[in-house]
Amino acid sequence: MKSRTYSFTREKVVAEAERRGWHVRYFGPDDYFYEISTPDSRSCIFRGSMPQTSAWIGGHISEHKLLSLEYLRHLGLMPPPFAIYTNDQDAEQFLRQYSPIVVKPEDSERSQGVTVNVTDMARLHEAVAIAREFSDQVILQQQLEGKLYRLLAIGGKFCAAFARLPAFVLGDGLRTVQALIVEKNTHPLRGSESTSPLKPIQLESAREYLAAHNQNLNDVPADGEMVVLSAIPHVSFGGEAADVTDLVHQSYIKVVEQVAEKLQIVSCGFDLITPDIAQPHPTAIFPVLEFNALPGFRMHYYPTAGGEARNVAATLLDTVFGSLA
Repeated sequence: MKSRTYSFTREKVVAEAERRGWHVRYFGPDDYFYEISTPDSRSCIFRGSMPQTSAWIGGHISEHKLLSLEYLRHLGLMPPPFAIYTNDQDAEQFLRQYSPIVVKPEDSERSQGVTVNVTDMARLHEAVAIAREFSDQVILQQQLEGKLYRLLAIGGKFCAAFARLPAFVLGDGLRTVQALIVEKNTHPLRGSESTSPLKPIQLESAREYLAAHNQNLNDVPADGEMVVLSAIPHVSFGGEAADVTDLVHQSYIKVVEQVAEKLQIVSCGFDLITPDIAQPHPTAIFPVLEFNALPGFRMHYYPTAGGEARNVAATLLDTVFGSLA
Protein backbone atom coordinates (compact mmCIF):
# COMPACT_ATOMS: atom_id res chain seq x y z
CA MET A 1 0.00 0.00 0.00
CA LYS A 2 1.39 3.43 -0.86
CA SER A 3 2.06 5.80 2.02
CA ARG A 4 -0.33 8.67 2.66
CA THR A 5 0.20 12.00 4.38
CA TYR A 6 -2.85 12.54 6.60
CA SER A 7 -4.08 15.75 8.05
CA PHE A 8 -4.54 15.37 11.78
CA THR A 9 -8.34 15.62 11.59
CA ARG A 10 -8.64 13.09 8.79
CA GLU A 11 -6.34 10.74 10.68
CA LYS A 12 -8.60 10.85 13.75
CA VAL A 13 -11.81 10.31 11.77
CA VAL A 14 -10.26 7.43 9.80
CA ALA A 15 -8.86 5.84 12.96
CA GLU A 16 -12.28 5.97 14.62
CA ALA A 17 -13.94 4.44 11.55
CA GLU A 18 -11.39 1.64 11.38
CA ARG A 19 -11.74 1.01 15.11
CA ARG A 20 -15.42 0.29 14.40
CA GLY A 21 -14.49 -2.12 11.62
CA TRP A 22 -15.70 0.24 8.89
CA HIS A 23 -14.07 0.40 5.47
CA VAL A 24 -12.14 3.47 4.22
CA ARG A 25 -11.22 4.24 0.61
CA TYR A 26 -9.27 7.25 -0.65
CA PHE A 27 -9.47 9.10 -3.96
CA GLY A 28 -8.61 12.38 -5.65
CA PRO A 29 -5.22 14.12 -5.89
CA ASP A 30 -3.05 13.05 -2.93
CA ASP A 31 -6.05 11.05 -1.62
CA TYR A 32 -7.65 14.36 -0.64
CA PHE A 33 -11.11 12.80 -0.20
CA TYR A 34 -12.03 9.61 1.56
CA GLU A 35 -15.17 7.47 1.68
CA ILE A 36 -16.24 5.60 4.79
CA SER A 37 -18.57 2.61 4.42
CA THR A 38 -20.29 0.53 7.08
CA PRO A 39 -20.98 -3.23 6.94
CA ASP A 40 -24.67 -2.48 6.36
CA SER A 41 -23.87 -0.54 3.14
CA ARG A 42 -24.16 3.03 4.43
CA SER A 43 -21.44 5.29 3.04
CA CYS A 44 -20.36 8.92 3.10
CA ILE A 45 -17.57 10.91 1.45
CA PHE A 46 -15.50 13.25 3.64
CA ARG A 47 -13.01 16.04 3.23
CA GLY A 48 -11.30 16.47 6.59
CA SER A 49 -14.14 17.01 9.09
CA MET A 50 -16.66 17.89 6.35
CA PRO A 51 -19.06 15.13 5.20
CA GLN A 52 -20.91 15.23 1.90
CA THR A 53 -24.13 15.79 3.86
CA SER A 54 -22.98 19.29 4.85
CA ALA A 55 -24.75 22.02 2.84
CA TRP A 56 -22.74 23.66 0.07
CA ILE A 57 -24.22 27.12 0.65
CA GLY A 58 -23.46 26.97 4.35
CA GLY A 59 -19.89 25.97 3.59
CA HIS A 60 -19.51 28.76 1.04
CA ILE A 61 -20.76 31.38 3.52
CA SER A 62 -18.43 30.14 6.23
CA GLU A 63 -15.44 30.04 3.88
CA HIS A 64 -15.53 33.81 3.36
CA LYS A 65 -15.07 35.93 6.47
CA LEU A 66 -16.94 38.95 5.12
CA LEU A 67 -19.92 36.90 4.00
CA SER A 68 -20.08 35.03 7.31
CA LEU A 69 -20.03 38.30 9.28
CA GLU A 70 -22.80 39.70 7.09
CA TYR A 71 -24.82 36.52 7.62
CA LEU A 72 -24.55 36.87 11.39
CA ARG A 73 -25.79 40.43 11.06
CA HIS A 74 -28.65 39.11 8.92
CA LEU A 75 -29.64 36.89 11.86
CA GLY A 76 -29.67 39.90 14.18
CA LEU A 77 -26.35 38.94 15.80
CA MET A 78 -24.05 41.95 15.71
CA PRO A 79 -20.41 40.92 15.24
CA PRO A 80 -17.58 43.29 16.20
CA PRO A 81 -17.52 46.35 13.86
CA PHE A 82 -15.76 45.57 10.58
CA ALA A 83 -15.00 47.13 7.21
CA ILE A 84 -13.29 46.27 3.94
CA TYR A 85 -10.05 48.12 3.33
CA THR A 86 -10.58 50.32 0.26
CA ASN A 87 -8.46 53.42 0.83
CA ASP A 88 -6.35 55.11 3.48
CA GLN A 89 -8.89 57.81 4.27
CA ASP A 90 -11.68 55.41 5.21
CA ALA A 91 -9.24 53.08 6.95
CA GLU A 92 -7.87 55.91 9.08
CA GLN A 93 -11.38 56.89 10.11
CA PHE A 94 -12.14 53.26 11.08
CA LEU A 95 -8.87 53.03 12.97
CA ARG A 96 -9.54 56.27 14.84
CA GLN A 97 -12.98 55.04 15.89
CA TYR A 98 -12.17 51.44 16.85
CA SER A 99 -8.44 51.26 17.68
CA PRO A 100 -6.87 48.82 18.29
CA ILE A 101 -7.97 46.80 15.29
CA VAL A 102 -7.21 43.47 13.64
CA VAL A 103 -6.27 43.33 9.95
CA LYS A 104 -6.83 40.01 8.17
CA PRO A 105 -7.26 38.42 4.74
CA GLU A 106 -10.82 37.76 3.69
CA ASP A 107 -10.36 34.05 3.01
CA SER A 108 -7.22 32.65 4.67
CA GLU A 109 -7.00 29.98 7.37
CA ARG A 110 -4.92 29.09 10.47
CA SER A 111 -4.49 32.81 11.27
CA GLN A 112 -2.29 33.29 8.19
CA GLY A 113 -1.83 36.92 7.25
CA VAL A 114 -3.47 38.23 10.43
CA THR A 115 -2.03 41.24 12.28
CA VAL A 116 -3.32 42.24 15.71
CA ASN A 117 -2.93 45.38 17.86
CA VAL A 118 -2.89 47.79 14.93
CA THR A 119 -3.04 51.32 16.35
CA ASP A 120 -1.49 53.61 13.71
CA MET A 121 -1.43 54.04 9.94
CA ALA A 122 2.16 52.92 9.52
CA ARG A 123 1.36 49.59 11.16
CA LEU A 124 -1.89 49.37 9.19
CA HIS A 125 -0.02 49.71 5.89
CA GLU A 126 2.30 46.86 6.93
CA ALA A 127 -0.66 44.74 8.00
CA VAL A 128 -2.56 45.30 4.75
CA ALA A 129 0.51 44.26 2.74
CA ILE A 130 0.82 41.07 4.81
CA ALA A 131 -2.89 40.26 4.43
CA ARG A 132 -2.73 40.78 0.65
CA GLU A 133 -0.21 37.96 0.41
CA PHE A 134 -3.15 35.65 1.15
CA SER A 135 -6.18 37.47 -0.26
CA ASP A 136 -6.98 40.39 -2.55
CA GLN A 137 -9.63 41.59 -0.12
CA VAL A 138 -8.63 42.77 3.36
CA ILE A 139 -10.88 43.14 6.40
CA LEU A 140 -10.45 45.61 9.25
CA GLN A 141 -12.16 44.63 12.50
CA GLN A 142 -12.33 46.03 15.99
CA GLN A 143 -10.08 44.02 18.29
CA LEU A 144 -11.83 42.40 21.21
CA GLU A 145 -10.37 41.87 24.66
CA GLY A 146 -10.42 38.46 26.30
CA LYS A 147 -9.52 34.86 25.57
CA LEU A 148 -9.89 33.15 22.20
CA TYR A 149 -12.24 30.18 22.25
CA ARG A 150 -13.22 27.55 19.68
CA LEU A 151 -16.73 26.09 20.04
CA LEU A 152 -17.67 23.04 17.97
CA ALA A 153 -21.17 22.06 16.92
CA ILE A 154 -21.78 18.74 15.16
CA GLY A 155 -25.14 18.01 13.63
CA GLY A 156 -26.45 21.32 14.96
CA LYS A 157 -25.58 20.39 18.56
CA PHE A 158 -22.79 21.87 20.65
CA CYS A 159 -20.34 19.14 21.62
CA ALA A 160 -16.96 20.57 22.65
CA ALA A 161 -14.96 23.74 23.27
CA PHE A 162 -11.43 24.79 24.07
CA ALA A 163 -9.62 28.00 24.95
CA ARG A 164 -6.66 28.87 22.76
CA LEU A 165 -3.50 29.98 24.55
CA PRO A 166 -0.61 31.76 22.83
CA ALA A 167 2.86 30.22 22.98
CA PHE A 168 4.25 30.56 26.50
CA VAL A 169 6.79 29.21 28.95
CA LEU A 170 6.69 28.95 32.73
CA GLY A 171 9.72 30.21 34.61
CA ASP A 172 11.68 28.16 37.14
CA GLY A 173 13.77 31.00 38.57
CA LEU A 174 16.94 29.47 37.09
CA ARG A 175 16.82 29.31 33.29
CA THR A 176 16.47 31.97 30.61
CA VAL A 177 13.39 32.28 28.42
CA GLN A 178 15.41 30.92 25.50
CA ALA A 179 16.46 27.83 27.45
CA LEU A 180 12.85 27.24 28.50
CA ILE A 181 11.71 27.49 24.87
CA VAL A 182 14.40 25.06 23.71
CA GLU A 183 13.33 22.57 26.36
CA LYS A 184 9.63 22.96 25.57
CA ASN A 185 10.31 22.33 21.89
CA THR A 186 11.74 18.91 22.75
CA HIS A 187 8.32 17.69 23.91
CA PRO A 188 7.29 14.66 21.79
CA LEU A 189 3.97 16.29 20.86
CA ARG A 190 5.75 19.18 19.13
CA GLY A 191 6.84 18.75 15.53
CA SER A 192 6.65 20.27 12.05
CA GLU A 193 4.63 17.45 10.46
CA SER A 194 0.97 18.05 9.61
CA THR A 195 -0.06 15.36 12.11
CA SER A 196 1.98 16.79 15.01
CA PRO A 197 -0.43 17.88 17.76
CA LEU A 198 1.69 20.93 18.64
CA LYS A 199 4.12 23.05 16.66
CA PRO A 200 7.56 24.31 17.76
CA ILE A 201 7.85 27.77 19.28
CA GLN A 202 9.91 29.86 16.86
CA LEU A 203 12.77 31.65 18.62
CA GLU A 204 12.90 34.57 16.20
CA SER A 205 9.17 35.24 16.47
CA ALA A 206 9.42 35.02 20.25
CA ARG A 207 12.37 37.42 20.21
CA GLU A 208 10.38 40.00 18.22
CA TYR A 209 7.33 39.69 20.46
CA LEU A 210 9.36 40.00 23.66
CA ALA A 211 11.26 43.03 22.33
CA ALA A 212 7.96 44.79 21.65
CA HIS A 213 7.09 44.23 25.33
CA ASN A 214 10.44 45.32 26.78
CA GLN A 215 11.55 41.74 27.42
CA ASN A 216 14.14 39.47 25.84
CA LEU A 217 15.18 35.85 25.51
CA ASN A 218 17.89 36.23 28.15
CA ASP A 219 15.44 37.16 30.90
CA VAL A 220 15.19 34.68 33.80
CA PRO A 221 11.51 34.56 34.84
CA ALA A 222 10.58 33.78 38.43
CA ASP A 223 9.46 30.31 39.45
CA GLY A 224 5.92 29.80 38.08
CA GLU A 225 5.90 33.08 36.13
CA MET A 226 4.13 32.77 32.78
CA VAL A 227 5.92 34.46 29.89
CA VAL A 228 3.76 34.94 26.78
CA LEU A 229 5.68 34.63 23.49
CA SER A 230 3.16 35.46 20.78
CA ALA A 231 0.23 37.76 20.14
CA ILE A 232 -1.65 35.07 18.21
CA PRO A 233 -3.11 32.19 20.26
CA HIS A 234 -2.93 29.49 17.60
CA VAL A 235 -1.22 26.11 17.41
CA SER A 236 0.52 27.16 14.19
CA PHE A 237 2.42 29.75 16.24
CA GLY A 238 3.36 27.35 19.04
CA GLY A 239 0.16 27.84 21.02
CA GLU A 240 -1.74 25.33 23.15
CA ALA A 241 -5.31 24.73 24.30
CA ALA A 242 -7.35 24.00 27.41
CA ASP A 243 -10.68 22.16 27.24
CA VAL A 244 -13.60 24.28 28.50
CA THR A 245 -16.54 22.22 27.22
CA ASP A 246 -18.27 22.05 30.60
CA LEU A 247 -17.88 25.79 31.23
CA VAL A 248 -19.57 27.27 28.15
CA HIS A 249 -22.57 29.44 28.99
CA GLN A 250 -25.90 28.46 27.45
CA SER A 251 -26.17 31.83 25.64
CA TYR A 252 -23.19 30.88 23.46
CA ILE A 253 -24.43 27.35 22.94
CA LYS A 254 -27.78 28.66 21.73
CA VAL A 255 -26.16 30.85 19.06
CA VAL A 256 -23.70 28.29 17.68
CA GLU A 257 -26.44 25.67 17.45
CA GLN A 258 -28.74 28.15 15.72
CA VAL A 259 -26.18 29.12 13.08
CA ALA A 260 -24.98 25.56 12.43
CA GLU A 261 -28.56 24.31 12.12
CA LYS A 262 -29.75 27.13 9.86
CA LEU A 263 -26.82 26.72 7.48
CA GLN A 264 -26.94 22.91 7.72
CA ILE A 265 -23.22 22.73 8.42
CA VAL A 266 -22.65 19.29 9.90
CA SER A 267 -19.30 20.10 11.54
CA CYS A 268 -19.10 23.80 12.41
CA GLY A 269 -16.39 25.57 14.40
CA PHE A 270 -16.83 29.03 15.91
CA ASP A 271 -13.98 31.30 17.01
CA LEU A 272 -14.94 33.81 19.69
CA ILE A 273 -13.13 36.25 21.97
CA THR A 274 -14.61 37.01 25.36
CA PRO A 275 -13.24 37.53 28.88
CA ASP A 276 -15.06 34.49 30.26
CA ILE A 277 -16.98 31.89 28.24
CA ALA A 278 -18.81 30.85 31.42
CA GLN A 279 -20.60 34.21 31.55
CA PRO A 280 -23.51 35.31 29.28
CA HIS A 281 -22.42 36.83 26.00
CA PRO A 282 -22.67 40.62 25.62
CA THR A 283 -26.02 41.83 24.37
CA ALA A 284 -24.73 44.59 22.08
CA ILE A 285 -22.03 42.61 20.24
CA PHE A 286 -21.77 38.88 19.74
CA PRO A 287 -17.99 38.42 20.04
CA VAL A 288 -17.46 36.07 17.10
CA LEU A 289 -14.49 36.34 14.77
CA GLU A 290 -15.56 33.69 12.26
CA PHE A 291 -17.11 30.27 11.83
CA ASN A 292 -16.19 27.53 9.41
CA ALA A 293 -17.45 24.28 7.95
CA LEU A 294 -14.10 22.50 7.97
CA PRO A 295 -12.89 22.81 11.58
CA GLY A 296 -9.77 21.04 12.74
CA PHE A 297 -10.09 18.54 15.58
CA ARG A 298 -6.48 18.63 16.77
CA MET A 299 -6.80 20.60 20.01
CA HIS A 300 -9.88 18.70 21.19
CA TYR A 301 -7.61 15.67 21.52
CA TYR A 302 -4.62 17.43 23.05
CA PRO A 303 -5.73 20.04 25.61
CA THR A 304 -2.16 20.28 26.95
CA ALA A 305 -2.98 23.38 29.01
CA GLY A 306 -5.69 21.57 30.98
CA GLY A 307 -9.02 19.78 30.78
CA GLU A 308 -10.38 16.61 29.23
CA ALA A 309 -9.68 15.29 25.74
CA ARG A 310 -12.81 14.91 23.58
CA ASN A 311 -13.30 12.22 20.94
CA VAL A 312 -15.12 14.49 18.50
CA ALA A 313 -14.44 12.17 15.57
CA ALA A 314 -16.72 9.61 17.25
CA THR A 315 -19.42 12.27 17.62
CA LEU A 316 -19.07 13.15 13.94
CA LEU A 317 -19.40 9.54 12.76
CA ASP A 318 -22.33 8.86 15.10
CA THR A 319 -24.10 11.95 13.76
CA VAL A 320 -23.44 11.39 10.06
CA PHE A 321 -24.14 7.68 9.92
CA GLY A 322 -27.05 7.96 12.33
CA SER A 323 -28.72 10.29 9.83
CA LEU A 324 -28.07 7.75 7.05
CA ALA A 325 -29.78 4.92 8.92
